[in-house]
Order: sequence, then structure tokens, then C-alpha cells
Amino acid sequence: MIQDDLIIDVGMHTGLDSEFYLKKGFRVVAIEANPELAAQTSERLRPYIQEGRLKVLNIGMHREDGEFDFYVNLDKDDWSSFVQQVGTRNNSNHKVVKVPCTTFDKIVAQHGVPYYLKIDIERHDGIVLEFLMKSPEKPKYLSIEAHHIGYLAYLWVMGYRKFKIVNQSLLWKLKCPNPALEGNYVDMQFNGHTSGPFGKETPGEWKSYESVIHEFLTEIHTHDGKVLSGNSWFDFHARMD
Repeated sequence: MIQDDLIIDVGMHTGLDSEFYLKKGFRVVAIEANPELAAQTSERLRPYIQEGRLKVLNIGMHREDGEFDFYVNLDKDDWSSFVQQVGTRNNSNHKVVKVPCTTFDKIVAQHGVPYYLKIDIERHDGIVLEFLMKSPEKPKYLSIEAHHIGYLAYLWVMGYRKFKIVNQSLLWKLKCPNPALEGNYVDMQFNGHTSGPFGKETPGEWKSYESVIHEFLTEIHTHDGKVLSGNSWFDFHARMD
């Protein structure tokens, strides 16, 4: 059964998204593979942990349990990834650390099905979708970085029927609606390290599967990998009806 007050944040980074969700009144399970970021954010958001509203898990998402190499980017920590070519891109400085990992279905089994699931783990996102398919119930709302059109196929198979593509580079222009459509009103200034509004508060209209695929292939990313959108980056948002 969906827990209407729960959000799972896969790819917590510095915790700006998790803090936003907490201020809106939700409980949060935040997952972050980078040990340093997990420790720093746990300390910064300690009051929420003490209240029992936040759990920070310093683990990674993988196809099996175990320890795996995680490439910590020392120039841009938001580039860190389990995918070597992503975590070390552009010849940037990096280090390799071993991180304990588990599968996402086990996260759901332990903590419950969230109302909203945010996925942003630098080209490792599809692994979460693979294991989410095993869950008998899915989140009402979900967002995932729009790296691959195949993510939309996963979401369709899981039962999602309404979609949006949100331009993350324009989040700085957005203000949360007041009165709020999700939880409490928060006067949040979004930036390049936040996923932005979620659920009923995401900008734009909900579209059909066919419409959002057409938008992606004609305005954002061709089927053969050509990027059409310049320096912009995008998230898919999905709604379960």
C-alpha cells in the first residue's frame, strides 16, 4: 500500500531535494552512495533524523547485493557514478571507493511504497526501474533523469499513463504554488542541483505516452543519440492513474 507521506530520494547528493520534501511535511528515505556527502548531509539535517522523519542510507543501487566500485568525481561531485565513463568524464579528477549496494526492491520491502520516487544517479537510473517492476504496487508519482527513451517504456509497462518532460535548466524560474498542491507551502529557490517540484506541482501539462515520446525525439534527443537541446538537461515525470 502506498504511504502517502513518504518520499524516497534515490541520489540525495547534498540533500537539497530531501530538505525540500521534509519542509513540505513528508517523511524521506534518502539514498546516497558517496560516503562523504552522506555523512555531511546527515549532520546538516540531523534534527529531521532525530525526529524520525529522515533516514539517510549510505548505499548504492545495483543489480545484486555486494560492494562495488563507485567513481567519486573530485571536480564535480554531482558527476559521481558507478559507471566509470560517467564518473570520470572529461578527464576530471576522481577517486574510486568501495560502496555497499543493494537492490531497489529490497528498499521498498523494508521502507514501503512511496507517494513519490525521485531517481537521479548518473546513468545508473535504469537499475532502479528494473527492480521497481517487481513491486506489486508503484509510487503515485515518479521522476527520473531523461537519459534514455527506454525509461519511458519501463514506466508504461509498470502502468504509468501520464508523463511530462521537465527542463531542469529552467528550474530557477519556478516558484511553488501558494496555496500548495503538495504538502506544505515552501518558498524554495531551485537550482542546478535540485530536481524541483513534484507530483501535482510539476510545471506543464500531463501528456500521453505517444506525445511525450514525440516531444523527446523531436526536441530533446534523437533515437541515434544526437542531442537537440544544447546544454539543457531534463527529467521524465510520470503519474499513475
